[in-house]
Amino acid sequence: MIANHDLIVAVSKSPKSSLSLADQAYSAIRTMILELELLPGQQILIHKLATQMRMSRTPIRDAVAHLCTEGLLEAVSPKRFVVAIPTAEAMVETYEIIAGIEGQAAKLAAERASEAMLGQMEETVAAQVAALAANDYAGWHQADARFHDLLIESTGNRRMREVMRMFDAQVHRIRLAAFRLRPNPAQSVSDHRAVVEAIRARDGNKARMIHLAHRERTVHDMENLYREFLNLLQVQFVFQSPHTERDNEHEREAETSGRGR
Repeated sequence: MIANHDLIVAVSKSPKSSLSLADQAYSAIRTMILELELLPGQQILIHKLATQMRMSRTPIRDAVAHLCTEGLLEAVSPKRFVVAIPTAEAMVETYEIIAGIEGQAAKLAAERASEAMLGQMEETVAAQVAALAANDYAGWHQADARFHDLLIESTGNRRMREVMRMFDAQVHRIRLAAFRLRPNPAQSVSDHRAVVEAIRARDGNKARMIHLAHRERTVHDMENLYREFLNLLQVQFVFQSPHTERDNEHEREAETSGRGR
C-alpha cells in the first residue's frame, strides 16, 4: 500500500473550498492509479484508505465506486478492491481504435488546421527532439502526449475529442508503464515530423498514411513492452499477497465500528 504521507499530501493539494471530500478522494486516488503509484493488482481496503486520507469511509466509498465505473478499480468484496490490470489484448484493441481515429484526424488536420495550430504542433516536435538530446525522457513523454492531443484538437471536431477522452486513463497508464522500458523513441519523433510536414503541405491522404504506419509500429512495440511490464510486475508484486484472515478481521472490525457513519 502507498505510504500514508503520499495520500495525505495528494489530498491536501486539492482545492478543498470547491471540492467535496468524495471528489478530493476520487481525484487523489485516481491520480495515484494513473501515475502507477498504486500498481495494477494492488489491493485497496476502504478502512485503510479512510485512515490514511483522514476521512470517514463514506467519501472513500463514493470515490471508489466512481473509479470502479471507470474501470480503474475492481471490487473483490464490499470492503476490498484491486487496481484493475489492463491486459495486453485490451491494450492492442484500444490502440487499434485510436489508430483509426488519429489517422482520420491527420487527414482532417491537413484540411482544417490553422497556422497557429501548425505552429504548436511543430513546437511539440521540436520539444521532443530537445528532450531526447538531453536524455529527458519524462519531457519527451509530455511533449509526445501533447502532440497527439493537438492532432485531435486541430480537426475542430468536438465529438472526436470526446471519444478520445474515453481512452485517456487507459492510454496514460499503458504508455507510462511501457515508457519506463522503451528504448530511445527517435523513430516516433521522425514520424511526427513527417506527419506535420504532410499537414502543412495540405496533403491529407499522405498525413493519414504516415500516421497509420506510425501507429502500426507503435502498437507492435507497445504490446511487447507492456507484456514485459506485466511480467516484471508479477515478479515484483505478485499482484498482491493473498488476503489474510487478519485482513478479514480488520474488515469486520471496520464494518462494526463504522455502522452509523
